[in-house]
Amino acid sequence: ISLVSLRAGRNSQVFRAQAADACWIIKHYVTPPAGGRDRLAVEFGFLQFCNEHALNGVPQAIAMDASRQLALYSFLPGERPSLLSPQHIEQAVDFLLRLNALRRYPDARQLPAAADACLQWQDHLNLLARRLERLRQVAEPAATFVQQKLVPAWQALSRLLEQDSSRVVPVISPSDFGFHNCLQQGDKCAFVDFEYAGWDDPAKLACDFLCQPEMPVDKALGELFLEGFCSGLGDDTLLARVQRLLPLHRLKWCCILLNEFCAEDWQRRLHAGLVAENLLDIQFHKAVTYFERYVQPVLPASRIT
Repeated sequence: ISLVSLRAGRNSQVFRAQAADACWIIKHYVTPPAGGRDRLAVEFGFLQFCNEHALNGVPQAIAMDASRQLALYSFLPGERPSLLSPQHIEQAVDFLLRLNALRRYPDARQLPAAADACLQWQDHLNLLARRLERLRQVAEPAATFVQQKLVPAWQALSRLLEQDSSRVVPVISPSDFGFHNCLQQGDKCAFVDFEYAGWDDPAKLACDFLCQPEMPVDKALGELFLEGFCSGLGDDTLLARVQRLLPLHRLKWCCILLNEFCAEDWQRRLHAGLVAENLLDIQFHKAVTYFERYVQPVLPASRIT
């Protein structure tokens, strides 16, 4: 058996294990910090749940070694989509609805909360506050950008949202769900990378799908996704909540793009073999561009200039 590094993850090492007549995926996860999220347990447990209920379009969870932070999964052929179409959106919505058709099974309740889960309205605001706090001591030029752009934007948006008390009905979320974690073979899509999965607000799931910067969906495809997802869940309030929360989660993604400036995230990139000489410069310019394109135009009257 030969091992080929795929460098497919930002937090884990990923290898293809190749035998004469078969192949598999091996993931080597970073050791979780004390009290931190166990990415191996989360992803393996989520896939076991999907496999138990014959939910296709995801890898098979075969074996794990918690002491070595290793997991063995089936190999899914395919490539990341190069050009998104309505058919891709339909398959993404179909996957989410098939997954949540399972949410009333007893074993679904054993799934954990998703990473940064928002199980009530105030959690969305608290999530942004925590991410900005993490960035308080980062190096320049990110520090100035955070203080002069992100913090004032957060203050403006939070004033608009803090009085809302909309009820949250959680769903099972793959989390970090988008076409950056999709493999297409022919006209069929499969989905991978569930290290953040668990119970979450469907509005946060939808916002993250729309906000994902690595393979963004355009306005028309985003509207198609919302129409199918909201109507499929049968939640009459969901679309309005997504529209209200979307600017806040756009701002959150500016923070996420600056994760590499934080020591813990930098160590995970090192583990995954993704640290390039100019990585911080790349991420900083991505964050600035994302802010100028998606956040600044939707800020309230006291716009950040």
